[in-house]
Amino acid sequence: MVKKSQDYIRYLSADRLEDLANLPPLRTLLHIIKTDPEQRYQLEIRQNRITVYYNGGKLSNFKKGKNGKYTTDFDLKYCDNQDKESVNRNTIISIGNKDINSFVNNIKTYTDEMDAWFLKHPKAERANQQIICKKFRAPNEHLWLLDIEFVIENSRFDMLGVDNDGNVKLIELKVGNDALSSRPKSGSEKLESGLYKHYLDFLRVQQNEKWWKAVIESAKNNISIRKELGLPTFKGRLNTSLQSIQFEIWLADYSHKGTILSRELVAIKDAGGTDNIIKINPDYLSDIRKKISII
Repeated sequence: MVKKSQDYIRYLSADRLEDLANLPPLRTLLHIIKTDPEQRYQLEIRQNRITVYYNGGKLSNFKKGKNGKYTTDFDLKYCDNQDKESVNRNTIISIGNKDINSFVNNIKTYTDEMDAWFLKHPKAERANQQIICKKFRAPNEHLWLLDIEFVIENSRFDMLGVDNDGNVKLIELKVGNDALSSRPKSGSEKLESGLYKHYLDFLRVQQNEKWWKAVIESAKNNISIRKELGLPTFKGRLNTSLQSIQFEIWLADYSHKGTILSRELVAIKDAGGTDNIIKINPDYLSDIRKKISII
């Protein structure tokens, strides 16, 4: 089946927006997200689906079925966090995935399990994602974050955002000196997910009208939805032309060793890119680290 532009657009239909405002469990969930003093929750929009993250990990998707009922999909791996079986596992299993009221009413049961799992399985990528969400979903000089893990066809970008001039940005975040090289995978012509590979992915989007229009529409939808829900977002005028879509690679906690970066930049330039695509250790990423400390 040939995909259309709308197949790539992230949106919420009017009934789901209404549910977030009026359906008691979803209204309560939205209130929790908006009022949490530590900003641990992030609401993300997918293809007519609500996804909530907690401290950088996915808490659950909230999917509306044809019967009008919502289901959840909490990952039971988070209960595998202790030497003995979690005391909350049976409670979570008994609630199941079809009782959204009990899910929201017992949300701390789920987040306690996630906190314990995060402590046992610390991951810098997850922690850094949460830092990015908190920092760039508040007024700042660089970017309003609209979406994370934004996917077009087989190309995935870490962030979809808009700068204060209204230009849409697709951004790839690299932390440390790993995963910079786009060398071919072993026994394959496919490239590793290095800097040059991500730039080629951007060019594919830029050169495909269905895809770049989906990027613009997803940005427009995200801003509109976040405004309607009372969530912080960009308040200016969004540029909607192809030329307004920009690509950046953010390098955080990078040490200037080796020649991989220079080789990747040469390849990017040969493909039409420029030096200013790559932001190396900018001040606004000073708290992003390759390794995290557990206290």
